[in-house]
Amino acid sequence: MAITAEVLAKAGKTKDAQNIFTAALETAQKIQRQDEQAKVLAAIAKAQAKAGLVEEAHKTVNTAFEIAQNYYSIWGSIGALCEVAVAEAAVEQKEEALELLSELRDREVVRETREQDKNLSTIAVAHIKIGEITTALEIKDEIEDEWERVKVLSWIAWAEFKKGEKERLLTTLAAALEAKGKIKDEENQVKALRAIAGIQIRAGKGEQAVRTVEKILTERNSHLPNVAAVFIETGPLAELRLRFLIKDCAPFYQNGIPYYKPGKPRNLPQRVLNSMRKIGR
Repeated sequence: MAITAEVLAKAGKTKDAQNIFTAALETAQKIQRQDEQAKVLAAIAKAQAKAGLVEEAHKTVNTAFEIAQNYYSIWGSIGALCEVAVAEAAVEQKEEALELLSELRDREVVRETREQDKNLSTIAVAHIKIGEITTALEIKDEIEDEWERVKVLSWIAWAEFKKGEKERLLTTLAAALEAKGKIKDEENQVKALRAIAGIQIRAGKGEQAVRTVEKILTERNSHLPNVAAVFIETGPLAELRLRFLIKDCAPFYQNGIPYYKPGKPRNLPQRVLNSMRKIGR
C-alpha cells in the first residue's frame, strides 16, 4: 500500500498518494504487537520520504520511535528500534539514527546478555543499511558468535556488490569463510553455508556457490531456490548460472505452465520462475 502511494506521488498524483498513505497509517494503528507496528510505520516513513512527503515522514518515524522505544523498555528487544533508525536516516535524520544505534550498541556491551551477539549483529546490519560499513565492521569484531559474524559479513557483501566493489567483496568472502570454519553448531553451519553461497554469487563465483550449497546435507533442495534468487541479481551471466543451479530441483513446464515432479521444491521465488521461462526451461 505504501509503495503504491510512493509510485503515485512520483507520478504527480500527490493527493491520491496522501490518501493511500493515510489508509496505510490507519491499518498500522490496528497492529497489536508494538514491535511489528513500529516496523510497519518505519517502512511507511521511508516510502513517504521517497515520495517527497518529508514532513509527513518525520511525523511517522517519530511515532514509530515512540512505539519501538516503549516495546524495548518492556521486552528489551532492539529489532524495531534498529528498523526505526534505518527509517530516520531515510527521512534525513541520519544524525539521530546514528545516535540511537550508538546508544543501543553501548547498552548491549554493558548488559552482556545471552542475546548480546545477536543484538550486536542486528545493530551492525542497521549501520550497513544506512551506509556506515566501517562502523559495522567494528561491531562485527565485537561479536564472538561466528554465525552472527557471517550474517554481518553477508550484509556487507550485499552493500559492496551494490557499489561494485569487487576487491572488497573478495576480502569479505575470505573473512566469512574463515568465520564459518569455526562454527560448531550444525544448524548455524547450514545458515552460514547459505549466506556464503550468496556472497560467492555476488563475487562472481557462481560455480563455487553451487558447490557450497551442495555441502548442505539437510533439506538441500529447500535452500536452492533462495540461492537461485540471488543469481538473478548478478548480471548478464545470471541465466546460465541459474540453469546450472536448478537443474536438479526446478519445476518443469507444459505450455508455459510450471508443474512439479514429486519431491521437488514448490517455493521458487517468482523472479526465478520468470527467468526460467525466459531461458526456456
